Amino acid sequence: MGGGPPHFENYMTTFYTYMRLKMLLT
Repeated sequence: MGGGPPHFENYMTTFYTYMRLKMLLT
């Protein structure tokens, strides 16, 4: 991804990591 605000990309990365951790823990 790219072209968007840095904080937007940071949010997407954090969200992706959160979803992965949730899947691993569940």
